Amino acid sequence: MSDRSVQTFRLALTPGLIGPGSPAPSFCFVQSKKSSSAESSTALTAEEYGTLQKAYDYFNESLFGASLPQVLITLQRHRGARGYFSSDRFKRRDNARQHVHELALNPDTFPGRSDEEILSTLVHEQVHVWQQEFGHPGRGRYHNREWAAKMHSIGLMPSGTGEPGGAATGDRVSHYILEGGHFQVACRNFLKRYALVCESAVERDSGSSVAGVEAAKTQTRTKFTCPNCGLNAWGKPDALFDCHRCSEKYREPILMGADISTQGARFSKR
Repeated sequence: MSDRSVQTFRLALTPGLIGPGSPAPSFCFVQSKKSSSAESSTALTAEEYGTLQKAYDYFNESLFGASLPQVLITLQRHRGARGYFSSDRFKRRDNARQHVHELALNPDTFPGRSDEEILSTLVHEQVHVWQQEFGHPGRGRYHNREWAAKMHSIGLMPSGTGEPGGAATGDRVSHYILEGGHFQVACRNFLKRYALVCESAVERDSGSSVAGVEAAKTQTRTKFTCPNCGLNAWGKPDALFDCHRCSEKYREPILMGADISTQGARFSKR
């Protein structure tokens, strides 16, 4: 038996966070932060991913009425994004028909941010999970009005700049936390009992080598792809391209997204 000091807490999930007509309070169990430093150093994978899984389940219960399916949470480095959601990215090896969504967080964006801010990115992506299952996702990476309204309802204000006044819809949309909103209340209750463990040791976009892998050369040109017809264009990383053909077809600007390796994913700056 492990000598690790473990305490378990029962947290009441406030029905008011879900909305009128919610059922009586339910409970979830999370593990205390207290543990021996020796054992923590030998089980970092279980600790970090375990914390993220518990956070996903906690917010699923408190903000989404336990309606979201289980997803595969990953830590993925992706320049310019704090996280992303990609539908049906994985499938079970024992059941090829059962596909699983991916929810990724970028550990290079953890340094300098609080656990509350990092977990707000997790919930940002959970809203994409909700929309994939119960709503009408925008084309490609587009964050539409339905998504923005759901974000606001749970206490996260969508913003293209991450600050008040930014656009609430678009291909790349961040958010800021509403003071006293449902997310902030739920998150602070969660963080009384639990905490994230690791963050990236590599400076953001520093070009440093990681785990013996040679760092890629700085690219001066980036490939952009239309999410609808697949048309490609190349330009500077911060360039903006729209697909003229699809824009005329749909009678609205269709922006071409960068980095084809994650085409179809919805990115979050936050």
